[in-house]
Amino acid sequence: MPSGDTGTYWTLRMMGAIARRASHDSSVRRAAGRIVGGLPADPRGRIEAIRRYLSDHVKYVLDPDGIEYVQQPARLVAEIDVHKETHGDCDDVATLGAALGKAIGMRARFVIAGFKGPTAPFTHVYVELSPPDREEWAALDTTRPAHSRAVATRMDTREV
Repeated sequence: MPSGDTGTYWTLRMMGAIARRASHDSSVRRAAGRIVGGLPADPRGRIEAIRRYLSDHVKYVLDPDGIEYVQQPARLVAEIDVHKETHGDCDDVATLGAALGKAIGMRARFVIAGFKGPTAPFTHVYVELSPPDREEWAALDTTRPAHSRAVATRMDTREV
């Protein structure tokens, strides 16, 4: 995999492909249905339910040193179903959130951020969801606690 921003964009393309495929997977679709089941059709409530699911069930861990590893959403959902939690980094949470959102008809995009200056590499990714007929994007950034948010010096978005 290329290094720097080229590698970041390569990883985002891979994450998008994984999320699109996973949104058609029966286990991911069932999980999305359980998450939003019984909620009104209001998209904000459905997006919040997915954010809460990610926050409650995915515990943050770093990738192995020197390896960019993106887990399959169906595997993460299966671990949550069995163990009530799973582990992953920001790439994993963003990809799972995109797959769950797309499984219920939402649009998804990845937001990449850098915090160490305007030319430093991107170091974080999260997903935003939007209803298909609106331009209202809601962030599902569950791997950076609110109290530790630094202001990003670089940002970019890529729709899934």
